[in-house]
Amino acid sequence: MNNTPKPGPNLEIVIEGHNFTYDDEVKDWDSIVGIDISVNLLRSVSRSVLEPEEVRGYGVDTLMRKERTSILLLGGTGMGKSSLVSALVGELRKALPNKFNAYKVDVSGLLVRYGEESPAIINAFFEVLEEREDGGYSLIHLEGLHDTLQFYPAMGAISERLNRHKYDDRTIVLGESKLPKNQHPDPLLKAFKIHHTIPSLDYAARYKILEFYITQAREKANRRASDPFGEGLDLSEVAHGSEGLSGHNLKVVVDRAIDNVIGSSVINQTARKIKTDDLLIALAYVRQSEGYRKQQRMGF
Repeated sequence: MNNTPKPGPNLEIVIEGHNFTYDDEVKDWDSIVGIDISVNLLRSVSRSVLEPEEVRGYGVDTLMRKERTSILLLGGTGMGKSSLVSALVGELRKALPNKFNAYKVDVSGLLVRYGEESPAIINAFFEVLEEREDGGYSLIHLEGLHDTLQFYPAMGAISERLNRHKYDDRTIVLGESKLPKNQHPDPLLKAFKIHHTIPSLDYAARYKILEFYITQAREKANRRASDPFGEGLDLSEVAHGSEGLSGHNLKVVVDRAIDNVIGSSVINQTARKIKTDDLLIALAYVRQSEGYRKQQRMGF
């Protein structure tokens, strides 16, 4: 007998061919989450890389003026979803120091740990928030929503609660998922009024960010009177090799190194799972690539 949970009567699952259109009143809401992790990093690295008009505007006051604020962040591993959320929480804490609370729900963890009990836990969490009467603002961060596809009751519980919360102008609900929009079920998409995809970076942006982090690391090493990069490493020799560390293809090393650096982002985290040699090989490879020669002509 198949015990896989089935959708409820009002829960239609639409995976392929979905084309969601925003309500008329929220057409301009794509600007609310205009703190693309890539833009933030580039502005901190070199303010000459992007012109101001290329950077979408963002303001806490804009978030707070809008009712039914619910945002779904989409993007693959290492593209900065969690870092963007952390940066947003930090901005809200600064703007609303005495009346702001942030809550994080690890949806993936709930499903793995509690299984069939997870919808009840999600409902209980929202009920507690609904009973709060302190007049403050709340941000609810729902992490790992892609896993709800495998467990319909949990997705239904989240969708139902979000549809209630969208009328609360004191609550921002921020969802996070690795899946693209067209792979999410319709009820969950409709519960989120905004879908914001974090873009992958082109090599011009990737090179600039990578070089910045390596420069920072070198300066820090010099201040400590030690050199973790090792003496005498010839970048040109590394670049001409066809294989990187542990037999990895250089392209793989580049992508892994840069994605991990980008993922650590603007909140001063240590770059995750990244080695000094990975960075050096990545930088050497990018410098020797056709992409970097084009960047030189562009003034990078």
